[in-house]
Amino acid sequence: MERIVCGGNVLAADPEKTARYYKKQSPCGCSGCRNFYFQIKEKYPQLAALLEQFGADVLKPDETPWFEAEDHIEYFPYYTAAGRIETKGGEQFEIGDLCVDFIRPGDPSGNIPNNQSGPYFIIGIYGIKLPWAPNESFPAKEGPVPTEKL
Repeated sequence: MERIVCGGNVLAADPEKTARYYKKQSPCGCSGCRNFYFQIKEKYPQLAALLEQFGADVLKPDETPWFEAEDHIEYFPYYTAAGRIETKGGEQFEIGDLCVDFIRPGDPSGNIPNNQSGPYFIIGIYGIKLPWAPNESFPAKEGPVPTEKL
């Protein structure tokens, strides 16, 4: 285990085990995730660098919630890393214009689907805003379209 101090947090991480985990993972194929993969490394290199410290692959989040705004898509990806949080130094910290949170699996926001075995922690990223870039239609909103005002 490597001791990593990040944003006031002390983490015992196993980057090699985490890297092996991510090599086995397949990325999601939905249009919103494809948009994420297409741009994330270029638009947020500091995020890729942070995740590399832990062995995580920025292109393969365990979960990638997203929603459509007027002119962009906002993402809230969650990654997992082998190891444990030794000291939680606060709620969130910033890297550039993103917020990062280290989450214990038992915490209320720590119910992220993943295939990790053994101790792990979650890295939550908030505030990613990307324009729609793939050469395909902007994702259609799901559900019925209201036809009249209530």
